[in-house]
Amino acid sequence: MPAGPIVVSLPYGMSARNFLRSRSFDILAASAPIVVLTPFAADGGFAAEFARPGVTFRPYPSLPKVARALVSVIVDAETLAWARRHHIASFDIMGRTLAAGVADPTIRMHAGVFARRSEVLSRRPQVRRWLRERVLPRFVRRPAWEALVAGSGASLVFLTHPYTIEERALAIVAEAHGVRRVASIHSWDNITTKWTLLTRFQRVLVWNTIMQRDMVELYGYDPREVVVTGIPQLDFVVDDSAFLPRPVFFRERGLDPARRLITFACGSPDFVPGQTAVIETICRAIRDDRLAVPSQLMVRTHPGRTLAGVDTLRRYPHVHVDTPSVAYAAIAGRTGWDASRSDQRGFANLIRHADVFINCFSTTTIDAAAMDRPIVNIAYDGDETLPYLASCAKHYDFTHYAPIVASGGVALARDHASLLAAIDRYLQNPALDAAGRARIVHEQCYLLDGKAGERIADAALS
Repeated sequence: MPAGPIVVSLPYGMSARNFLRSRSFDILAASAPIVVLTPFAADGGFAAEFARPGVTFRPYPSLPKVARALVSVIVDAETLAWARRHHIASFDIMGRTLAAGVADPTIRMHAGVFARRSEVLSRRPQVRRWLRERVLPRFVRRPAWEALVAGSGASLVFLTHPYTIEERALAIVAEAHGVRRVASIHSWDNITTKWTLLTRFQRVLVWNTIMQRDMVELYGYDPREVVVTGIPQLDFVVDDSAFLPRPVFFRERGLDPARRLITFACGSPDFVPGQTAVIETICRAIRDDRLAVPSQLMVRTHPGRTLAGVDTLRRYPHVHVDTPSVAYAAIAGRTGWDASRSDQRGFANLIRHADVFINCFSTTTIDAAAMDRPIVNIAYDGDETLPYLASCAKHYDFTHYAPIVASGGVALARDHASLLAAIDRYLQNPALDAAGRARIVHEQCYLLDGKAGERIADAALS
């Protein structure tokens, strides 16, 4: 049992959902008092769902602007040196995209990695080390942050998304006080698309052996320090009670039981601005009865984002729109938590009962493979024909997504015609590409036994 409180950091809705709605939270809460740091600390729905004896919710202490700026400068330079040293394809594509002036807002967030100052610092490892080890701690170790760790007598700091400035600060303070640190990498893409990690952890928790290999090869961890847990948000897959019978689910959502269901999980508008035109192609095919089997469409908007033209989509026959809560967003949020878990059950059923599942290079590909649903990935830009670096198609060459493409478990739609053709193939033969989907599950999910949450807690406490 821990000798003191556990500090758990939950900066995003998605990281909070993945951790708190798994067995991890209950096991840790039963072992020691927990201080939960989260932007949702004042959200009534959040507190109502996760309140436990011995659990307190607190917002993150503020960091001075100079400290935040210094973290960004150091992390950008370290990331450039690290990505080039290891030849990480995702960063190569992002750098070329930025140089071509066609980066979307999300890739532009990495602009500092390729800035002139990073170029200069990347060639000066001794200067970077001095900044990282001598200068940065002076600005980060503020009284409020020190009190969180040393003042509380914390025995463990558990980070669920160690790439945010807040979690970097917390790790630096914990390291200075010799407090045990565990980092849970909350998504499969983070290791090769996020900025490099500055601090070491006693344990790193990852979904699968691909991520474990990445931590060993890219960070020099011993394999025993990187624990493969599986995916906590997929623990429900083995629980039949999480799913409604198809007739019941269709009735609840106002769906037509005589029609097949196509579920379209929208990507961020930053990545795929042309996806409304893609969706309209499906809407028109349904309206004009041009698909192989009479069908209907459920459009799930991207968490925390507005889909352009959504009102137009609603006017098509047999088209429905689902809007998820911020619990599914990989962005910082303060309010709007869905305490009912209906979101989680609803999305699980949207996938389970989908005859065809469509998305844009998303983690939901793994969700759909885990439920053996036919998957179509959108690899084009609606009505536009864009060059490679400006196109969403480049994301399928990112390091983390390349194994999905190679698996044979998804159909890549390169234009409207191939999209409709792929939908038709899967409507007529849902077993098509089942072996590829099984390969995705084997490579990405580790184990689908409902115990990923338990393995996370066990690894944190061991």
